[in-house]
Amino acid sequence: MDKIAKTKRAMRLQEWSEMYRAYQASGKTVSAWCEEQELSPKTFYYRLRKIRESALKCSEKHEVVPQVYLVCGYTDMRRGIDGLAAIVQQNYRL
Repeated sequence: MDKIAKTKRAMRLQEWSEMYRAYQASGKTVSAWCEEQELSPKTFYYRLRKIRESALKCSEKHEVVPQVYLVCGYTDMRRGIDGLAAIVQQNYRL
C-alpha cells in the first residue's frame, strides 16, 4: 500500500473512531443513533469491525507483556492483602 493510501485509510479510521465515540456518548441504541445520523446500521457495524480489526493489528505488532515484579524478603502478613498492596504500590510507584 502506498503512502497516500495509508494516510487516507488512517484518516478514515480516525473519523470512524470519532463516530463510534459520538455514538457511545449519546447513550442511544445503534438503530436510533444511526437513524438520527442518516446512516444504515449495516454501515455502522462495518465501520466498527474495521476499527476493531485495525486495533487488533496494532496490538499484535506491539504485543503487550504485563510487568511482573518479584520481591524477596520479609512479609508481615498481619497487614492484610489490601495493606500489602498499598505498600507495594507506594514503594514501587505503580
